[in-house]
Amino acid sequence: MDLKLTLAISTGKIISFLNKLSGSGATAAPGLYALKIDPDLVKKLSSNNNLKSIVVSGTNGKTTTSRLIFEIIKSKQKIIHNRAGSNLLRGVASTLINNSSILGKVNADIAIWEADEAALLPISKDIKIDTLVLLNLFRDQLDRYGEIDTTRKKWIEVVTNLPKTSMLILNSDDPSTNYLAKFTKAKKIFFGVEADKINLPQIENVADVKYCINCNAKLIYQTLYSAHLGKYSCPNCDFGRTTPKINATNQRTIRGKR
Repeated sequence: MDLKLTLAISTGKIISFLNKLSGSGATAAPGLYALKIDPDLVKKLSSNNNLKSIVVSGTNGKTTTSRLIFEIIKSKQKIIHNRAGSNLLRGVASTLINNSSILGKVNADIAIWEADEAALLPISKDIKIDTLVLLNLFRDQLDRYGEIDTTRKKWIEVVTNLPKTSMLILNSDDPSTNYLAKFTKAKKIFFGVEADKINLPQIENVADVKYCINCNAKLIYQTLYSAHLGKYSCPNCDFGRTTPKINATNQRTIRGKR
């Protein structure tokens, strides 16, 4: 018996019970305090229960995407999902605690984890990622993350460490996520939009990625969907949008009346 793990789970469950009793919405608190007792709680519960992990991260759309995945597979598999908790490591810990016995038995086959873009790296170090979905990367909460280059470097470390057996699903419309493909040995699937009718005017202060991540030349956008998402290529090197295997078509821009 792992006494440290048992104590951490017990503490987390007590805090969770007290939160429900008081009506507190602090869903991450059980994991926060349990990790202080056993920092390896997430790693132990994930590996000991052989949980298959699907991780979804990105600046926008990760909550919707992870919930859609849950709805699609929930009838076929026993699933846990940090739907109500935070998308930091403490939220992952809270979800595992709430779905485990005191001895650490988790009654699930698959875990779907929504991961904050800055928390993806520490989360990836504690779980084995079977499928990783990376949606997009925008400037967000600069006081926490800095420029998107900072987060992209962390993501490079994540995808570099993915095993060959993992699946990496990337948004080819975003230069930042498309760029990650060169750093991984995991199997790759690209998704994107194939709709030339959506072509927004290029506004200089909207795009977070204006220059080639490889060589710093200014990217050329043949089609622009939103901000820096679209069909792009570098005039100076071979970097450019990968044609997506899974794509959305027949989309159009809807303009409201003024």
